[in-house]
Amino acid sequence: MASDERTGRRIHRNRESVPRTAEIIRQTLYQRKYTVIAVILMMLAGSAVMLVQPLFYKMLFDRVIPESDTGLLWWLLAGMVATPLIAIGISYFEGHLRVRIGYAVTVALRKTVLNHLLHARLDAIEQVPRGSMVYRVTRDAGKIGDMYIKQELLPVVSSTIVLAGVLVVMFVLNAELAAVFCAALPATYLVTRYLTRYSKEMDREVNDQGKVSESFLYEVFNAFRTIRMFSGEGHAMKRWAEHMDRFNRIRIRGAALHDIMLTFPNEVINGLVLGVLLGYGAFQAMDGAVTIGSLVAIMAYAPRAYAALRTVLTTYTGTRLIKVSVESLNELFDLPLEPGLRGSFSPQPAGVEPPAGVEPPNIEFVNVSFSYERGYELKDLSFRVNGGEFVGIVGPSGGGKTTIIDLLTRLQEPESGRIAVAGRDIREMSLESLRNQIAVVSQDVFIWNATLAENIAYPDTGYRPEAVEQAVRASALEAFIDGQPKGLETIAGEGGVALSGGEKQRIALARAFMRERSRILILDEATSALDALAEEKIRTAVEEARIGRTTIAIAHRLSTIRHADRILVIDGGKLVESGTPRELVERGGIFARMYDAQALDFE
Repeated sequence: MASDERTGRRIHRNRESVPRTAEIIRQTLYQRKYTVIAVILMMLAGSAVMLVQPLFYKMLFDRVIPESDTGLLWWLLAGMVATPLIAIGISYFEGHLRVRIGYAVTVALRKTVLNHLLHARLDAIEQVPRGSMVYRVTRDAGKIGDMYIKQELLPVVSSTIVLAGVLVVMFVLNAELAAVFCAALPATYLVTRYLTRYSKEMDREVNDQGKVSESFLYEVFNAFRTIRMFSGEGHAMKRWAEHMDRFNRIRIRGAALHDIMLTFPNEVINGLVLGVLLGYGAFQAMDGAVTIGSLVAIMAYAPRAYAALRTVLTTYTGTRLIKVSVESLNELFDLPLEPGLRGSFSPQPAGVEPPAGVEPPNIEFVNVSFSYERGYELKDLSFRVNGGEFVGIVGPSGGGKTTIIDLLTRLQEPESGRIAVAGRDIREMSLESLRNQIAVVSQDVFIWNATLAENIAYPDTGYRPEAVEQAVRASALEAFIDGQPKGLETIAGEGGVALSGGEKQRIALARAFMRERSRILILDEATSALDALAEEKIRTAVEEARIGRTTIAIAHRLSTIRHADRILVIDGGKLVESGTPRELVERGGIFARMYDAQALDFE
């Protein structure tokens, strides 16, 4: 319980005020206010055209036919032909602008949420499945912009204008018939509102199941080799079929209920009211209370009013349902930012810059404690690495070695204690300036689906080819690059699918060599996937690379660090041994036992 509270404090420590979905939508619409105004003006024009046409029917039956006015007839016929064409033209340009507005909202949401995720705390991000994140960034953002804003929210303005205009004209033509028509509107609204609650819950279930299914697909795509090695194709297909069955059951139930909500106002009440309206209007026409032209016009207005009402109710339903997607994105925006970042998502966090200069900095941990949910990973850990020193860190698995690197690079935050670089607390530095001082070669290397040169130079897009070639030579990659069909321009493939583990690690080392400004070099099991010959080449390269740098190497294979100036042995989150390799062997402690087990010779 105490550990959960500590984790919660770390996660919420930097929950700054960040933009949320509704705010981003408002900002985007405001930025395109002139386009929105143009859409509304076109909607007003289109609504006016729709309101005019039924009046032509009234004039036809009340004046043209009784008075045999052929001159007015031709004008009416021209108007009846022209109004649909004008409406189509207005609708085309209005639709084009709506697409632009909806797409702008989608792009703004996707950019902002991705920018937030890029600056969110890793321990918070790692609690969200990757498939779920992709679903939210792509599908949920698309639903809000491309579907809701474009297809529902903006059109409801036109429909509201049409509905209000139709009711006014109907009351002017005949108040009693208009009252009969309006009597059904409250019933339509109440029934739709009642059913919307169930539809929203089903839409949430569809969203949740979609995220789970997409996350499962991500696992399958990353596990093709494991699946085939264990003949797990049948197991994967069975689980996928179960996901699809659950998704389809929820989807079908939701679609059926959604159809009911649209069919009820559009078909049942529409047909019933039109029948009553026509019957009552016929009696009024026979009594002379309404003209035939007015009755025909009212009957023409009624379907238009119901079409507008359907759009309004669809938007009402969509607004309730889109809250599911809004809440889904807000959950990503609620992920806390890394300490030192402002809520403005600036990639340049405020802070004190590390001292400029070429001297390799010293590194100091003072009474540092850190814990995961399973318990303490580091407990009151203190040590110092002198500037330019090569220090190896070894110890049993799970002892906290990699956590030291995470804390130094501020991927994690200590619960207590102090970490200093060049005598300055790293919490006083900006994240970018701190991390620019550090070149890391980790055991798990991520390879982009880009050229080998771009992978080595990452993230510098304006790299110098000669610098990349120099990094290739320093990391013993020359033979591998020369064997590729396009050399450095060869595409590595997604995740470096065509590369061996050793080739990936050498690319990672070359990537570190490209960071010429870095004064700290960290090797986290950097040679774990290399054979003995390649490891010796890398060792020689590291010896050259660490000149002018403070170097920390985490290793299980002691051959990697046999030439270290000093070795720290970490066990149970504490420093239990420290000294030169020869000193530690002579003491007969943990390091000596590891030394004997690997049959090494430091001579």
